[in-house]
Amino acid sequence: MAKYTDGRSSVISKQSRLRGSVHRPSAWAGGLSIFILLLIILIQLGGDSLYDYPPNPAISSLPKDSVIVCLAGGRHRVEAAYSLYANGVGDRLWVIGAGKKTTVMGLAKVQASEVAQNIPWDRVDRIQVETESRNTIENAFAVKRYLEQFPQVKNVILVTSPYHMRRSMMMISQHISQEIKIIPFTPTNADFGLKNWWHSWTGISVTVSELVKFRLANIVIPRLKYF
Repeated sequence: MAKYTDGRSSVISKQSRLRGSVHRPSAWAGGLSIFILLLIILIQLGGDSLYDYPPNPAISSLPKDSVIVCLAGGRHRVEAAYSLYANGVGDRLWVIGAGKKTTVMGLAKVQASEVAQNIPWDRVDRIQVETESRNTIENAFAVKRYLEQFPQVKNVILVTSPYHMRRSMMMISQHISQEIKIIPFTPTNADFGLKNWWHSWTGISVTVSELVKFRLANIVIPRLKYF
């Protein structure tokens, strides 16, 4: 360090140290900003991929002889399934994972009171409620057991939340005949989906959490004979 004869530091040395102290934090800040931007982009792309499945088909195009399978446990799912069934879609309606002691009429009263009133009585007795399964894996086994009782079924209309659809389709397809077509159908009044999942903290946290579950399941399950 350059000094005067009286011990004072030179002005040039002080300016050099000042420039160095400013440039180092600026470089760190710039790198951090780029990292955060890339992370946001990756989360956005990953989140969007979770909703990568066909949009709801027109109700008039849905097979009349299909079975509606509703995975209970999320908002608006049961209401959407009962609404489809009330509109004449599906020969049967199976509500999977409805919870202990749940009944057809009790479920309708709590979650789909208005649309359930439009279901003809001759179709009500073809609604079945499964109460034992507690998660998506157990839901898939329950769907398999039901389909084994009705081997004539070739089309399944799967009703669940938008964020839950891809993992549900993947898990169920692992244990049913490849001849059975799974048609995704999500509630039209779902809290969030492809176009707005990043608009709220709930949408972001649920989507990212479900994306991790889907990726893990996609890696592990195909390598197992049973899950």
